[in-house]
Amino acid sequence: MRWILSFGGIAASTVWLAFASIVMPVKGWAQQVDEITVTARKREESLQEVPISIVAFGEKQLRERNIDNPYDVAAFTPNFNMARNLGRRLDRPIIRGMFPPGRGRANASFFVDDVFLPGEFGSIATSSLDNIERVEVLRGPQAALFGRATFAGAVNYVTRDIRDVWESEINARAGSDRDYKFSAWTSGPLIEDKLKVYVGAGMEGWDGEWRNDLREGQANASNDPNSSLNFFSGPGVWRINTPDIANGDLPCPDGYLTINGAADAGCPPQRGDNSKLGGESLWNATVKFEFTPTDNLELNFKYEVAKTDDDHFAQAYFNPVFDPVDGIQLAPGLNCNPPVYDPTLSQLVPGDDPRTPEIETEHLLEGTYIPSTGYYCGELSMSQARFQINIPSFDGVSTCPPGVGPSDCYQVERDGNGDPILPLVIIPDENGNAIGNYTSAPAPFIGAQTKTERFLAEAIYTFNDWEFTARGTLGYYDEENVRDLERNYSLGPVTTGLFEGYSFDRSENESFEFKVSSPADNRLRALAGYYYYYQETKGVQRRFNSFSNGYAPGFSRDEEEENYAVFGSLEYDLTEQISLTFDGRYAEDTLVQNTSPEVCDLTDFCGVEETFYSFTPRFIIDYHPNDDLNFYFSVAQGNKPGGFNGEWFDDNTSPAIILAALGVDCDPANSPDLTTASWITGACGDAIVKEEKSWNWELGAKTVLMDGRLIANSAIFYIDWTNQGINNNQCVPREDIPAPNGDPNGNCENNLGVINAGESRIYGAELELQFAATDNLDLGLAYGISDTKLEEYYDDGLGGFDCNWWVFAESNEPLIQRPLPDCETQGAGNAAGKKSELVPRHQANISAVYTRSMSADREWFVKSYLNYESKKYVTVANLATIGDVYNLNASAGIRGDNWEISVYADNILNDKTPTIAFDFPLFDNSQIPSVPGAPFFGGSVTAQAGLVTPQVILLTPRRGTNYGVNLNYQFGG
Repeated sequence: MRWILSFGGIAASTVWLAFASIVMPVKGWAQQVDEITVTARKREESLQEVPISIVAFGEKQLRERNIDNPYDVAAFTPNFNMARNLGRRLDRPIIRGMFPPGRGRANASFFVDDVFLPGEFGSIATSSLDNIERVEVLRGPQAALFGRATFAGAVNYVTRDIRDVWESEINARAGSDRDYKFSAWTSGPLIEDKLKVYVGAGMEGWDGEWRNDLREGQANASNDPNSSLNFFSGPGVWRINTPDIANGDLPCPDGYLTINGAADAGCPPQRGDNSKLGGESLWNATVKFEFTPTDNLELNFKYEVAKTDDDHFAQAYFNPVFDPVDGIQLAPGLNCNPPVYDPTLSQLVPGDDPRTPEIETEHLLEGTYIPSTGYYCGELSMSQARFQINIPSFDGVSTCPPGVGPSDCYQVERDGNGDPILPLVIIPDENGNAIGNYTSAPAPFIGAQTKTERFLAEAIYTFNDWEFTARGTLGYYDEENVRDLERNYSLGPVTTGLFEGYSFDRSENESFEFKVSSPADNRLRALAGYYYYYQETKGVQRRFNSFSNGYAPGFSRDEEEENYAVFGSLEYDLTEQISLTFDGRYAEDTLVQNTSPEVCDLTDFCGVEETFYSFTPRFIIDYHPNDDLNFYFSVAQGNKPGGFNGEWFDDNTSPAIILAALGVDCDPANSPDLTTASWITGACGDAIVKEEKSWNWELGAKTVLMDGRLIANSAIFYIDWTNQGINNNQCVPREDIPAPNGDPNGNCENNLGVINAGESRIYGAELELQFAATDNLDLGLAYGISDTKLEEYYDDGLGGFDCNWWVFAESNEPLIQRPLPDCETQGAGNAAGKKSELVPRHQANISAVYTRSMSADREWFVKSYLNYESKKYVTVANLATIGDVYNLNASAGIRGDNWEISVYADNILNDKTPTIAFDFPLFDNSQIPSVPGAPFFGGSVTAQAGLVTPQVILLTPRRGTNYGVNLNYQFGG
């Protein structure tokens, strides 16, 4: 039905426009498609001449499509996918099906004027397009000329050039949900032929269209299981809950534990919350100077600043309830992948009781058991999801640990900054009694606030058509974020604010690049350069609801990265029609991971350092039989920088373990200082995420037909991706956890990390058509397909299965040591043959723009665009899916020589498909699935029987139908 409506609507509008162009008088067929100049190879070239798969949007195309942000850019670019996640915080651009793991670096990067933006810090989503003249999306690895962080591709924003005459522009927008925008810029010469300036500023935002649905009393913490919502907001809660410091909440319901019998004490936040979610605001300004003291020398200076103030992001908790699966009741929101227990595999085996090794006994292995969290199979729907963000938890609560009574509750000693002093010390009150005072102060605000600053200084010197360029940059990014990450009120204060936190991150970076290029009209053209980059990131996180008025050392971040590179390009015209190009880049990338100051002070272990080396070549054959035809073939290697798994650097990991993980000999005989090396066997190297590599083959054609009225560009590609990083549970060694019963794997703690254990093959194609059908009608079609096949991909948490080691004991029975289940035989965790996650196999865009004269200096226009994405899988398990997306946008308006006014409507079909989804553990024992007939703990899948936590799925909503008015006015020029 959606296909019929969508294509019916677009077809009807296109047919009407085509009919109008035929029956009404027209000037002729002289119209041509606009050509765009790009700088994808560090020099100006026509888009049709560059032997790279590029989609470029000039100023005209950006305005025609109402493109305001990188998510809009992706929607109009086949094989480029970018969905919002956690507001504007964790953008993950995906180009040509090269999906990143949930943790780790992205596989594609953004640039502004060829200057690298460091991932989540300084997010491109916090930048405005008002000062942008052109956006270039480069598909395929661009390491040779753009750097190693372009594993799958690069997106380059090019700011507006300054002309020799004064010109100015004003843009304004008013739309639904208080959508607004106002921006203005002016540029021109301050000193004729010597000094030019550009000044621009703007503000934009909207209020969001979603509201929180947290009901009164849901964010509770009853100590009575009969009146609580579940275990984790009931008897398992951190208690005692002293009166919340925000005051004004409802009295404690019946059944809540009180302090000293006071009926009005012991109540955590109880209020409901109906606040707006998803609102965003942005303020930005840009200043540029261009100084030409001589004909051969040009000096450029640029300063950009942007500030955002966003509400808590909108993300819904998917919570339908299903009947039991195969007789097993799974948690709400789950309908497949129940636990597996096969009693027919019981056997008697000889062995030693680990507690009494001197006595030989026989142990009954009671069947094979493969635990599972359960999962959701099928298409996810926003209609079955609710926004239940625990905003009242940020009011502040005082608590004591579970199992600790009022008389034994203690207070944490803190330093002058409010941080806990390690080790923790019990501080009594004046009467010698311990007091309960784990207190979290209220959050300063809810949502995210950021500030980005970027400085650029550039010198360009030309001598006999040789060009020498030196560029230096500085960048600063500050982010404060208060969020309820797991979206479910059931956690309450039990996790000490693990998923309800405040974080502050600051990133500083600097770069320098020098390059020299030969004359562009030589038969042999060359480019060579040197590049340096340094980034330092520091961050802290404060927990809510219990411990912490201070900051949690385990969540602190202190990282450094330093990159040196030399790069170059040689292009030679073998004949008048055939050119050969070789690009290459050699780079050294040094990463430093510092531990928290507390760990550094207590252990003298302050961090680790690792250096990665790489050479990334690209070879291109370019055949252009005439000015309108260009065929090319390229082979390029992509390289994704490595990194560290942060869990190895928490507060309790020893220097010895880190050294072993970094490759130090784990044999105690060779490394006597590694006291735990006897049981870390197999863990060496897990702290490091190695570099990923790929080889990319591409065959493309760029053609201009029908006297410039039709542009047709196409490409087919194949990617061989090795050493692929995937998410995996790793048992991180912990010296503070004693090994139970001598178990060699006992003293470790499971943490989700990234390991290089994957391999994928990707096949795909792209097609872009632009057709000036008449002087009045422009038509467009763009299509991309990316088919990712996972060749080797094993994840022990895949599809809800948990295959970690475990031991458990039953009362009055000898300890039963259970071996690892044969997960590979059962198929658990094996994703070989599956498709990639979060990547639509098909993407398409159809456009029609009709323009008609009203008078000598005025015309009207109608535009319509349909963007389509096929379904995508939430994980590589290929169980839950995000459905097909049909996004139909349209606008109509009138324009004169220097002004334009239009009305627009976006998402006309009101498509409610989520933009992204991810699974998340639900820390709620009341929702744990059970296995009927299993002989342990009544069939319950408990922590003692395998540590299985049910999964929930969180959905990010798509903005519904919205409409408004755009105004553009230009003067000067």
